[in-house]
Amino acid sequence: SGMSMGSMVGVPYLAAVARIKAAAIGLCGTSGDTPGRGTIGQVLIHTAPQVTVPLIFMLQWDDERFMREGAFHLFEMLGSRDKRLVAHLGAHGEMPPEGRAQARAFLAERLKA
Repeated sequence: SGMSMGSMVGVPYLAAVARIKAAAIGLCGTSGDTPGRGTIGQVLIHTAPQVTVPLIFMLQWDDERFMREGAFHLFEMLGSRDKRLVAHLGAHGEMPPEGRAQARAFLAERLKA
């Protein structure tokens, strides 16, 4: 599980490590102020299709660091057949408690199997 920076590091990690069984990621994307400062947008584009684990992707609708379209782009590129997109209103750091609960519930359900 990793949001924002955790997803920028996590997507390449998920692509490279086969032992991971499920993931909760998000608050990240291929465009916006944060990915525009370096090459992470291109790294995400390159590695996302290799991510095949079940995952939940969290999105803040009014995120000021990652453009909504870039978050949608990243979500679409993720190679998992079992993936969920969950959006909440608010800025980057305003994910509501139920968003974190949804991510934990998704992981618990997938890891039980």
